[in-house]
Amino acid sequence: MKHLQERYQRQLMLNEFGIEAQEKLSNAKVLVIGAVSKFEGQVAVFNVPINEKEKTVNYRDLFPEPPNNNEVLNCSEAGVLGILPGMIGVLQATEVIKLITGIGKPLTNRILTYNALNQEFFTMHLTQNPKAVNSIPASVETFENTDYELLCNYSPTNVIEIEFEQWLEIRENTILVDVRESLEKPRLDYYSHLSIPLHTLPSNLDDLLDKEIVFVCQSGKRSLKAALLYLSVMPNAKVYSLKGGVNELVKKKLI
Repeated sequence: MKHLQERYQRQLMLNEFGIEAQEKLSNAKVLVIGAVSKFEGQVAVFNVPINEKEKTVNYRDLFPEPPNNNEVLNCSEAGVLGILPGMIGVLQATEVIKLITGIGKPLTNRILTYNALNQEFFTMHLTQNPKAVNSIPASVETFENTDYELLCNYSPTNVIEIEFEQWLEIRENTILVDVRESLEKPRLDYYSHLSIPLHTLPSNLDDLLDKEIVFVCQSGKRSLKAALLYLSVMPNAKVYSLKGGVNELVKKKLI
């Protein structure tokens, strides 16, 4: 299970702040992470100093590079079982207590996965990743100048992300395609559009060929994936993804 896109930049930034604090400021900052998606959750502890020169694995050892924008669904798209954040939060708090008190065996160099569907826990051991060394900022100054939001929001080549207001300017010449499932709310009934769930898009591409398409989903992630799928068939087409998706329209009270 990959960690969700909207949390990755935060955990990555905290991870590297901890590394810089320990190496440059002699002030260790331990990172206790939790992640949830659908029916699974994960907990791990990173950046725990072993001695003055050694420490346990860090978050970059697990994920050297950020996932692409179209690679990982967020919570509103993938869904999360309601009790799962509470379960993972309790496990995180337990790790913090163990670290503060020095009792037990923290989840260092390991990642714990909980599956709520079958009530199973399993642990994987982690080792240092050689690729991670080159990804970590070399200095405090480099860390402070890194735009983690930009770093973790890669946009696929040739896919144009547009705001709602930009779409209004070109709507007469484009087709709006909603790639959400039929049960997802709110619907876009106020705006002329086609409803083609992402999993059915490959069988419906013929109906969209040679047209300028604006894809939309709940948060802007699946629409990017839809745009890439469209470009795989029409590589020279002009295709758009509505930035922020329906969530952004709700926030702006446009639906």
